[in-house]
Amino acid sequence: MKTLKTRPASAPQHLDWLAPEALPILTQIIVSNKGTLSFGKNARTILPEYVDIGFNPDCLQLFIRQAENQSRSFHVSSTPKKLAQLSRILQNQNIPFPAIFLFDQEIELEGTHYWAFSLKEKTEDYLLRKIKELKQSSIQNARCSQEMIDLLGLYQSSIQNLLRTTSRSIPMEDRRAIGQEAFIDAVIEYNENLYEFSQFAMTYVKNTLQKAGGSYQYTFSETCTLDGRSPYPEDDFSLYRILADAHMPDVDFLLEQEDFLSLLSEPEQTLLQMSASGYSEKEILNACRLSSSQYKQMIISILAKYQNYSV
Repeated sequence: MKTLKTRPASAPQHLDWLAPEALPILTQIIVSNKGTLSFGKNARTILPEYVDIGFNPDCLQLFIRQAENQSRSFHVSSTPKKLAQLSRILQNQNIPFPAIFLFDQEIELEGTHYWAFSLKEKTEDYLLRKIKELKQSSIQNARCSQEMIDLLGLYQSSIQNLLRTTSRSIPMEDRRAIGQEAFIDAVIEYNENLYEFSQFAMTYVKNTLQKAGGSYQYTFSETCTLDGRSPYPEDDFSLYRILADAHMPDVDFLLEQEDFLSLLSEPEQTLLQMSASGYSEKEILNACRLSSSQYKQMIISILAKYQNYSV
């Protein structure tokens, strides 16, 4: 019989003790397509035992107050109640079921205390319809509305993916601003009788970025010569523009390549990181205590190292 040899355990120098985290319990009210109304556990905790329920179709919010007449009110702790009238209103608004309302805030109106619950997700069709209504009175109000912000939120991921692959000669911060403004313009110009919204909006944003890219582009041979001189003013010497005109990836992509970053000196890595964060040449010079010629020589060095790295 073999004897297992074990080494004595040694206590680690440092341990980070981990504590379990409870999953958040949402304060919510759920409405089914058949009008069944269910109060979540947290909602039953914060609300009075008997409540009256009102619905604002303009902002898709439930307003709840303490009941004045218990016989005609909702008992929040009992079994789910039927509220077919509310489900019909939600169906007319094209709200998907189950509709989930999350606790938003407590407010005081004309001496009455209310608990406000907002719809968890507003649909694209609903937001476009509300923006269209706002446009009829004021285009500016429509552009700055909460509905426009919510619609931007729905398309945030799609816009970000487009920004990563389109007009990379434009610094990312500028791309984000141009893309957001183009998306808002697309919403304002959208006609549901002619186009499908998603395709129209993304095409509009892409075309706008491509048009804007022209003003950022300079030829590589002119902008970055071998001796580091530039015929353009100091604030026109952009690492983003140089990379694009040299047919190289943008700064954000380079920062994701660990093998390439290991080839760079610490100052060169700092320059890349600050460029990706949207700092201007002047800000980088001041922060890194570089002269203009040193800054340009570092860019040339980065370009040369990448060209060798990519071979």
